[in-house]
Amino acid sequence: MKKIIHLFILCFLLFSCQEDEAVSNVSNESNTEQTVSDSDFTLQNFGTNVITNFSGIIRDVDGNKLSEVQINIGNQTAMTDENGVFFLNDAVVYENFAYITANKNGYIKASRAVVPMQNGVNEITITLLVQNTIATITAGEASEVSLPNGAQVAFAGGFVNASGGTYNGVVSVSLHYLEPNQQETFTQMPGMLFGKRADGTATGMETYGMLSVNLYGANGEVLNIDSNTPATLTLPVSASTPNAPESMPMWYFDEAKGYWKEEGVAVKVGNVYVVQVTHFTWWNCDFPLDTVNACFNITATTVLSDFYFEIIRNETNQTVYSGYTNDTGEACGLFPKDEALTLTVYGNCSDEVIYTQVVGPYGEDVTTIYTISNLPT
Repeated sequence: MKKIIHLFILCFLLFSCQEDEAVSNVSNESNTEQTVSDSDFTLQNFGTNVITNFSGIIRDVDGNKLSEVQINIGNQTAMTDENGVFFLNDAVVYENFAYITANKNGYIKASRAVVPMQNGVNEITITLLVQNTIATITAGEASEVSLPNGAQVAFAGGFVNASGGTYNGVVSVSLHYLEPNQQETFTQMPGMLFGKRADGTATGMETYGMLSVNLYGANGEVLNIDSNTPATLTLPVSASTPNAPESMPMWYFDEAKGYWKEEGVAVKVGNVYVVQVTHFTWWNCDFPLDTVNACFNITATTVLSDFYFEIIRNETNQTVYSGYTNDTGEACGLFPKDEALTLTVYGNCSDEVIYTQVVGPYGEDVTTIYTISNLPT
């Protein structure tokens, strides 16, 4: 497999010099310089400031509740208690976008972005990923680091410190790969499936897999790769995405802004996607989607608060949104526009499906109610 990927990269570089308009146009479009500033993007998409309430629970990948996790929403801060729970009231956020960060020593940075509800409490669930060391490599030397699932990073050897200065020495590499269509992906991933395209427009996203790469020096300092020595990412094509396209826009997560930004194109080679990158954060293979803001309330003989739900895009049978209802049974999110979707609701104490319904298509922002007539006891 390594030989095939190396051969592909060589062929791709040679091929890119040829007059193949399809590949050339895709690459140029994706790498177009951002023409809309982040501040203008915020003004165009996030709406006015609102005040609302948040609560949540923070766990590790084994389900253990984590205390002393620092939660930030805007300029407000809270800490989780011994049950991994936090409360943060009267938080100032945007009416269409709220960004929540969660940090604890020994774990990589975590976050969640939501379309906030002004009624009731916004319920947040985040799973922290441990700052694992998959491998230790040496600056100045080419190297490869991989996970058992086939995700891989090939380093050219150049590294820099937080100030941009050249780093020499050992480098500890932390990797995490998240597979599409898995419930845990939506609690472990940063932000939400929302991003800024290369032309500055806002978009929803359908993920085909994402990879977190964190680099640390000998003293634990945060490192990055030298932009002059790009790294090559290899992401496996999931068995849950049999119709994965031949090329896919790549997106990196902007931890300061809380959303994804388009940069580059991944190309499918056999059962993996391959792409070169010049910096590290989370990287995500995603198909862009037009979306609407959708809010719904799930009711039965009683309000269904804290129930887990998923939104499936019927065209591809992929999960594009998941979350929990709040204390009033309400949930809001970005749903694919003008498409049939499937809403699936699970019991709050089990994995049992208690409700499923084809919903949409929605051509504009919508608020609706779904009633479960026969709630399992």
